[in-house]
Order: sequence, then structure tokens, then C-alpha cells
Amino acid sequence: MTKAEAVKWMTVVTEAFYLAAAHIMDVYSRDFTVKYKEDASPVTDQGANQIITQVLAEAYPSYAILAEETAENESERQTRLANPYCFIVDPLDGTKEFVAHIDQFSINIALAYRHEILAGAVYSPTEALLYYAVRGLGAYRTAADGKMPDKFFDENDRIHVSSRTEQLVA
Repeated sequence: MTKAEAVKWMTVVTEAFYLAAAHIMDVYSRDFTVKYKEDASPVTDQGANQIITQVLAEAYPSYAILAEETAENESERQTRLANPYCFIVDPLDGTKEFVAHIDQFSINIALAYRHEILAGAVYSPTEALLYYAVRGLGAYRTAADGKMPDKFFDENDRIHVSSRTEQLVA
């Protein structure tokens, strides 16, 4: 992905984040009903899921989308797997924290090309922080207060953890 393509991608993803975050924070600020999946995990993010998938589909109509809250049948699954590009969406990561009103949840979007992650972004609506990385361009963290950042991939926003590539311990 070129830097220009990455800037376009981040612009679309940031728009999706902000629209979904407005919905999520509206729900978060009032009483809401919690539904449960078959595995007993909570679901509260259907609206955010719809917002994000719509923004991505409008900007990239030929790309597949794998979204946590969107069911697909076998035919749709096969079509998605055959598509070289696929967005991977978790519209509300940390649903249990969200339900408990603990401000530690995020919205996550990644882009895979031929089943390999090419780019990823995480937005924390309660902290107004945006984290993103694109293969070959590095990883970044920036304040994201609802306005589009002036510049993506600014060296001042670059984050770096370690230069080690061997004998890693997790």
C-alpha cells in the first residue's frame, strides 16, 4: 500500500470510527438493553456494526467485509474468502467493559490482502485516541477528538516498541 493509499484508507476508517463512536457513546451515556449471543457473551454494538460496514462498503465497494456482528451464510463466506481484500471489523471490542461502564473499550478495523493483515486501526472513544499501523509505513498514535487529524503518518505520532527481532518473550 502506498502512502497515498494509506492516507485515503485512514481517512475512511477515521470517518467510520467517529460515526460509530457517536452512536456507541450515545448508547453508553444512557440505560441500554443487553442482548446475549449463544455463547453468553453480550451484544450491544449492532448499530455501530451497521455504521462501519456502510461507510467501508461505500468507499470500497469491491472489498469484502468480515464483521463480528454480521452473520453470513456459506455462499457469502466463500465469496468473502475469494476476495483478495477484506475488512475485518470489531465494532465494539471490550463489550463486557462497556456493559459495566468501564471506559476500556475500542473500535477495531483491519484490512487484509490475500489473507494477510495489511493495515489496522484502533479507536478508543473514551480516551479520544487513534492507533493505526500500515505494513511498511509503521505504527502511529494520535489524539482524535472527533476532527479529522491534520496529517496521517506524521513522524511525531510514530510509536516504536522495540528493535528486537530475536529471542522475544511475551
